[in-house]
Amino acid sequence: MIVRGSHLLAEFVLYVFLDTTQHERFQDHMQSTKLVFVEFVALIFSSILDVLREPLVELVMGIKQTRHDEVQ
Repeated sequence: MIVRGSHLLAEFVLYVFLDTTQHERFQDHMQSTKLVFVEFVALIFSSILDVLREPLVELVMGIKQTRHDEVQ
C-alpha cells in the first residue's frame, strides 16, 4: 500500500513539474509571438515614415517660411 501511494505521489509531482514546463513553453511562445508582432508594426511604421518623410519636411519648411515672411 505504501509503494502504491508513493507511486501516485511521484506521478503527481512529475505531472506538476511537466505541466509547469509546458506552461512556461507556452508563455515563451506567446512572448516571442508578441515580439514578432511588435517588430512587424515597427517595420510598417518605418516604411510609412520613409514614404511620408519628404512631404512632411516640405510642409514644415513651407509653414516655417510663411511665418518668416509674415514677420518681415
